[in-house]
Amino acid sequence: MKCAAALLFAAALGTPAIAAEEFAPVALNSLTTAPSRIVAAPVMDQSGTVIGKVRAVVTDQNGHPSAISYVADRRLAVIAAQAVSYDAQKNIVVADVSKAQLGDQLALN
Repeated sequence: MKCAAALLFAAALGTPAIAAEEFAPVALNSLTTAPSRIVAAPVMDQSGTVIGKVRAVVTDQNGHPSAISYVADRRLAVIAAQAVSYDAQKNIVVADVSKAQLGDQLALN
């Protein structure tokens, strides 16, 4: 009985840590549906520089996010969902692309 009580107590102490992990950035392609708040969220590069703003989320036939389109330097860009992380608590998108790389991509379009 004491062992069961100790396990329940330990589990209760661990619950806040699990809840906090829910808010950590996750790969956008790992979500089952597109988050409703993501539209108009800032898009940042890995260094934290804002490089654009989400315009839309593209989903596959099952409703899973497959890409985002975002406005950067008054131009529309698209990036695959596997190259994007989403922080629901902060409502920010972090892309695996730098502002310099983005400039190269936009120059090609």
